[in-house]
Amino acid sequence: MSAEWDDVPVIDSAAVSESGTCVVGGRNYFELGESGWFALLGWCAGTDHMLRVADTIQRFTRVRHRQGDQERTWMEARTASDQEAIDDDVLLHLSAVGAPARPGGFRWFLELPSGFRTAGEFLAAVNAAIAPLDLGTDYPAGLGRHLPGILSAMYAN
Repeated sequence: MSAEWDDVPVIDSAAVSESGTCVVGGRNYFELGESGWFALLGWCAGTDHMLRVADTIQRFTRVRHRQGDQERTWMEARTASDQEAIDDDVLLHLSAVGAPARPGGFRWFLELPSGFRTAGEFLAAVNAAIAPLDLGTDYPAGLGRHLPGILSAMYAN
């Protein structure tokens, strides 16, 4: 596994489809979600399995308001405070495994290992491999100890 986020190649956003996927050098990539779990997944897979694109997309946050038995949901433009909360979650997960802070301002993509047709199929396999583990209160550090081996096996096939 590479030791720096700067090792992740930056590609032109034109290479990314509207569905958040791209093919570069014959390898398929999917966009990682914006959370600490996905940042940890990328780091543990290794920066050699990742790409990044400058983030120029207007981001939105889902807002849910409940009053009694009524619920309203709507979208609002993401605020600096919203982004800070996301960045804090990412930093919490990465620092728990001793990984360096990930630079902001990018969309991150992970290579889809051969044998998987979709990101959903791959993520389901990762979740199935994680499910029997007893992480207890040792999350996210415990997950970070198991993910490299799980992912290494998936990329080796």
